[in-house]
Amino acid sequence: MASLAYRQGSWRAGRMSASAATQAEFPPEAPSIDSGQDLVPEWAPKTGAALRELLRLPPGWNHRNARPVAVKALRGVIAALNSSMRHDSPAPDVIPLATGGLQLEWHLHQMDIELSVGHGGERSVYVRDRQTGEEWEGDIGVDLRLADAIDCLTQRRRQHP
Repeated sequence: MASLAYRQGSWRAGRMSASAATQAEFPPEAPSIDSGQDLVPEWAPKTGAALRELLRLPPGWNHRNARPVAVKALRGVIAALNSSMRHDSPAPDVIPLATGGLQLEWHLHQMDIELSVGHGGERSVYVRDRQTGEEWEGDIGVDLRLADAIDCLTQRRRQHP
């Protein structure tokens, strides 16, 4: 079973036993200002709770042949979040894929952003800016495209809370 932790300003995924996973605290409690720890980003508690819940999905969770969420998919999502999100970025919706992958989605402030991470960790992104009419989809340059889109979305959120 996978574990998740927030340490030194970024999320990390690892392995743990099923009994330890049920006792793990994720997302972490926000540290106090004087704790000397990095502050947990605003989006992290909601996103972490969703990821933790999805890690518990059993095989066949969709009443068909769906796979449980793969550790490589989780690591791909975490890598994308760590490289793309700002402290005050809006939290994505987290959706399990029947293939064992994960999808993150943002649909707000005239932006549609969808990051798909397959069970093997492969990533693709779709970005549509309804304000400018720009649209992009692909699996090359995912990190840069995603970071640019999240940055734009975060700026719009700051302007129109």
